[in-house]
Amino acid sequence: MDKEMKRTTGCQAYANTRFLYYINEIRSAVLIVHGEKAHSRYFGESAFRYMMDGKAEGYDFARKPNPVPENQQLLIVPGASHCDLYDGGGKGLIPWDNIEEFLKKNLKR
Repeated sequence: MDKEMKRTTGCQAYANTRFLYYINEIRSAVLIVHGEKAHSRYFGESAFRYMMDGKAEGYDFARKPNPVPENQQLLIVPGASHCDLYDGGGKGLIPWDNIEEFLKKNLKR
């Protein structure tokens, strides 16, 4: 065949998985960091809400609230986009102090 083969990548395969199904049972420390302007911010906020209270938008079930809510945190970084938080974006927006504080508080030596 002489036709050029085109491929598309995406995250559609994950849309049908239940990777959030038991998130409310996590007892380990969890820090979810999103930029205020990130296109995926809604997902982190939804996951955090479900992790804390056991109710998720778009799911037809409700679970019990998280048994250890004090070691879980959602951090929204003002002015940051998605890319600013993994490569710095040259803007110095990665919240190193907040991350260090969370780790010191929640990791045992």
